Amino acid sequence: LNLRLWADDGMYDDTALVEHFLDVQLTRRDLSCMRHIKHLNDEALNFYFKVLQDTITRDNGKCLILNTHFYNKLMSHGESYPQVDKYNYENVKRWYKSENYFSIVDSDKVLVPIHKIGKTEEESHWYLAVIDIKGKDMHMCDSIGGGEQKVLTNLKKFIKDEFNEKKPGSVVKRWKIVTLDNIPKQDNGHDCGVFMATYADLESRNLPFNFGPADIPLIRRHIVAQILSVRETTE
Repeated sequence: LNLRLWADDGMYDDTALVEHFLDVQLTRRDLSCMRHIKHLNDEALNFYFKVLQDTITRDNGKCLILNTHFYNKLMSHGESYPQVDKYNYENVKRWYKSENYFSIVDSDKVLVPIHKIGKTEEESHWYLAVIDIKGKDMHMCDSIGGGEQKVLTNLKKFIKDEFNEKKPGSVVKRWKIVTLDNIPKQDNGHDCGVFMATYADLESRNLPFNFGPADIPLIRRHIVAQILSVRETTE
């Protein structure tokens, strides 16, 4: 793999690295966030999740990873979906109608990236909400601990509305909200996106969270390698 496409300081422009993977493209500038001490952006994360989802689907898995914009659109009004924190199912009920994957209600597990947008990059934060449809519970994976429990409450409401719309008669009200205490935590202010992406990868494969802060530089390179391997197969 030609990691020089990612590692050289002088190569960050809007040239497309990948143009035709599942109808999305990624530029060198988008991928620059994967370098050390940088926050991850929506473009790089959504592309990486497309790569993971493609692997899941080819392996006949039933885990669905939603777009990073999903939750903010669920909690907003209008086309630009500013974060106004007001639940609106109508905004998202046709979200996956045009996708090539299985539906949310036919999934075993749904992973929802959450982007808490702050006034500055340092005040923003990524974490992951997990909807275990098969196990009928929900939990949060947050690399600084805690997480906003109202997010899970809103997603429980979303799942109820989604099943009522697409599988009437299903019972959602008995689902549990579970707290995860012993998960890997970040030790700086910029790696939350990498932790969130790694949680998603391991959750999608039902694997334990056997990584920590010391592994993050290698994980960044691993994510880039996965993305660039897609580039090579599409050329």
